[in-house]
Amino acid sequence: MRKDELISLTLSNLNKKGVVMDSQQLTKVVGVFLDSVKEVVISGQHIEIRGFGTFSVRDRSNSTAWNPVLKQKFNVKGKKVPYFKPGTIFKKGVLEGKMIEHNRNSNPG
Repeated sequence: MRKDELISLTLSNLNKKGVVMDSQQLTKVVGVFLDSVKEVVISGQHIEIRGFGTFSVRDRSNSTAWNPVLKQKFNVKGKKVPYFKPGTIFKKGVLEGKMIEHNRNSNPG
């Protein structure tokens, strides 16, 4: 799914919930949200969205790889990579193949 398709789906879902917004407004909101996520993760922090997942940076260590054409080993330098860990509710929804609503009002503590 492309970004424009995601925006169309989101607009449809918003309309079902009685929220009216045009596609230009939502496109700006999604763009600013994604830029904010990138800004936070690039700065080395993590973002946790309960029920969805966590965005963070992981360190990938130095390693040795194999070039099958030249039949030689070569060293690969370590680097930082973006990482997403899905939340429990999201993972469960994917496994079951259905949308699972997160009840935000059921706070046990």
